[in-house]
Amino acid sequence: MNTNITILISVRNEDGYIGPTIQSILNQTYKNFEVWVIDDGSTDKTWKVIKSFKDKRIKSFHFEKNTGMTPRLNWAIPQIKTEFVARMDSHNLADKNRLKKQHDFMLKNPKIMAVGSNFIRIDESGKKMMETNYPLDYKNIKKKLIEKNVFKHGSMFIRREVYDKVGLYDPYFKLTQDYDFILRIAAKFPVANFSESLVTEIYRSQNMTQKHRVRSAWEALCSQWNALIKYGYPYWQAIYLVRGIGFLIKSQILQLF
Repeated sequence: MNTNITILISVRNEDGYIGPTIQSILNQTYKNFEVWVIDDGSTDKTWKVIKSFKDKRIKSFHFEKNTGMTPRLNWAIPQIKTEFVARMDSHNLADKNRLKKQHDFMLKNPKIMAVGSNFIRIDESGKKMMETNYPLDYKNIKKKLIEKNVFKHGSMFIRREVYDKVGLYDPYFKLTQDYDFILRIAAKFPVANFSESLVTEIYRSQNMTQKHRVRSAWEALCSQWNALIKYGYPYWQAIYLVRGIGFLIKSQILQLF
């Protein structure tokens, strides 16, 4: 049987998380996949952890220089030949039935180009912090999407052909490349979400600095603007840009004190 799913992970300095992430993929009930793990210039023991896995389905790539997730994903995607690509983040854990459920769904719904899911967020002690309640059908996802991202990147399961139709990740977006990408997909093609949480995210508060928050808010605002000007979303949805603008203005004011 030919491999028809590639799970794609880009990681940097996640030696405490990447092991459980990879193991959650190897524990999948659906077995016909390969895993591409890209080490983007880690300075800790991430690469050592990756290489400790001997499963032949794992393809690992190590880069000395850190360039960021967007360039690494864009490097990998043109080389992937499988029918489907599943994204996974290095601090996420996949439900053991994730691949089977998403794969079966896509086979039954050939017009759907990407499917995600709700997700659970836990702290580093394993305590549940929250669970999302995303819209599930295309109409409601597209309606809500420009207000905020309701499609988790680490749960994304897409047809490989989508990249040929809408392009790779925009290099401008270093932190929210997924938001711009899903806005582009949903502008042209049906997408969906699973109601159940197929991914658990481990929240790492120390990784989100104020500088990152501001940059993330700015990139989200740019994505929303592109959706209105370039991707054909209704102009009335410009009202949703107000929140992002307000956050950025507040952040700039706080820097004065």
